[in-house]
Amino acid sequence: MVLAALVPCFLNGTLDIHVQLEKELAEYVGKDEALCFSYGFTVNSGVIPQLVGREDYIICDDRDHASIVDGRRLSFATCLKYKHNDMEDLERQLQKCSPKSVKLIVVDGVFSMEGDLCNLPEIVKLKHKYDATIMVDEAHGLGVFGRQGRGVCDYFGLTDEVDLIMGTFSKSLAVSVVLSLLIKLLLTGCATMLVLISLVLLLLLLLNSLCA
Repeated sequence: MVLAALVPCFLNGTLDIHVQLEKELAEYVGKDEALCFSYGFTVNSGVIPQLVGREDYIICDDRDHASIVDGRRLSFATCLKYKHNDMEDLERQLQKCSPKSVKLIVVDGVFSMEGDLCNLPEIVKLKHKYDATIMVDEAHGLGVFGRQGRGVCDYFGLTDEVDLIMGTFSKSLAVSVVLSLLIKLLLTGCATMLVLISLVLLLLLLLNSLCA
C-alpha cells in the first residue's frame, strides 16, 4: 500500500514515513537530525529568518541563490554581502559584526549560474576565527559531489564543521538517481532506443539543473 499525505505535515500531521525519511536523510548527509519541507525554496526562505534576531548578522556571497536572498530579506538581522568567493572580503564583513551576536554565513555549495564551488575550507577557518555559524545550500551538490553523492560538504571532508545543510530532491540529486538507473539498464543490455533517448535528455537536464 502506498500512502500520500499530499499536504505539508503541519496540515495533515507527521506520519511514520516522514520520520523514517528524515532519519535516513540525516544518516545520508552525516547529521544528527533532518527536517523535510514541501519544497527547497521554502527551506531557505523559511528557516533563515528563524535562525537570527534583530541584533544578529547574515553574511552571504553576492551570487547566492534567490531563495537565500528572500530568506535574508525576511529576517530582522543585519544583512551583509561579500564578493563572490572572495575570502578577504568575507573577513572584512565579519569584522563589522559584534562579537557577541550570531553571525550566520549562508552560501551555496555549488553556485547555480557560475558552476563553481564555494571555498568551504577557508570559510570554515573564518568561522572559527570569528565564532560564526555556517549554512550550506547543497541543492546543486547532492548526488554529484562527495562520497555517494553526499554533497560539497562531504567532498571537502567538512560536514562536521557545517552547522546546517540544505538540500532538495528536485535538482542534481533527482537527476543523478534517475541517470544512474538508466546507465545500469544500458550496461546490462536492457536499454531500448527510448531509454537511450531518455539518457540523452537527462544528461541535458542534469546540466540545466546545475545551472538553474
